[in-house]
Amino acid sequence: MAYKLIYIDDEETRDINSDALSKDGHLQIITAPPISLEKTRDIVLKDKGKLDGIILDLKLDGNKGIEDHATYTAPSLAQAIRSNFTDHETGESDEVPIFLLTSQENIEKYYHYDLTSHDLFDYIFYKQALAKQNDYILKICGIIDAYKLIKAKDYNLNNILSIDLDEMNQSIFPSKFYEKGEMSCYKVSRYILKNIIDKPGVLINDNILAARLGIDIENSPEFEKIKSLLNDGVFYTGVFSNVFSRWWSHRLINWWREQFPDNPSLIRLDAEERVGLLKAKFGIDKITFAKPIDKAIGTKFWTVCLALKKPLDIKDGIVLDDYDAKLWQDKLYVSLESILERVPIPKNLRIHSSEFERIKELKKGI
Repeated sequence: MAYKLIYIDDEETRDINSDALSKDGHLQIITAPPISLEKTRDIVLKDKGKLDGIILDLKLDGNKGIEDHATYTAPSLAQAIRSNFTDHETGESDEVPIFLLTSQENIEKYYHYDLTSHDLFDYIFYKQALAKQNDYILKICGIIDAYKLIKAKDYNLNNILSIDLDEMNQSIFPSKFYEKGEMSCYKVSRYILKNIIDKPGVLINDNILAARLGIDIENSPEFEKIKSLLNDGVFYTGVFSNVFSRWWSHRLINWWREQFPDNPSLIRLDAEERVGLLKAKFGIDKITFAKPIDKAIGTKFWTVCLALKKPLDIKDGIVLDDYDAKLWQDKLYVSLESILERVPIPKNLRIHSSEFERIKELKKGI
């Protein structure tokens, strides 16, 4: 059954955007132009309990020529909607995710500098990429599924993540996450997506997994066979796993120790040694060990260059300044090669100021 969402946008292209999101039948989208804040809020809330999600454009005040036109932006509407999800008498909540679908220009002009609005939306999608980004639909469905799972698991983190949290660093979740009734579905979902799924540390993605195993993905047609060896236990099966492929970083280390008890730990081996052990034990020949990125020399890969998505030895990495990083998350790196070639990185990240002098010295040595 298709998920039902309402999409509010002041542009006439909203029907075209709606059709693009509905094309595979997973989403059923009702469109509506914005009017006054109270009336638009009530249009959404009258279907509370029947909707699976809400999509908003950032700028909603473009129809100034019509009566009762909108004079607000998406953050104001999102706040008005969110504050009315919960029935204050019964405590019952009809929370659903709220997505922002807007232009990159508006994001850069209006959203990035309005920090108060950053905690209102579950995900941001760009109109310019709507036609070619097939994963938009998958992500919307995945976040809706996450809300449903969090509610079904009664906000129990062990069940939501499919792991006993005693295995993990207890500081990962603030204490309020363990107190029933303290956390909204939105806060649990967004925290896990933003801090555990999207940031390497507790979990790692396929590229980092390959780097830690010493494997060159592009030249290893049997990498999937290696992944299948890890599926039992190392593969993440909790919330969002139907959208994002992730692996438990601590369980990977334990798995390696169990498989190769007479060899050094994973991090002490270079890529060729790691791949050699995998080939010898499992008879998987069509995997190739990764080689350093240009201008890098280390082969004890543990991360990837965020710009090039290729294995990187931490000693060759240039640290990025992620102002929102948690102490238990892995640092993010780029390679010198990506800096010289001006390969872009996410706009919310910058090279850490402590690396400026080192970069100058590295450039002198080229």
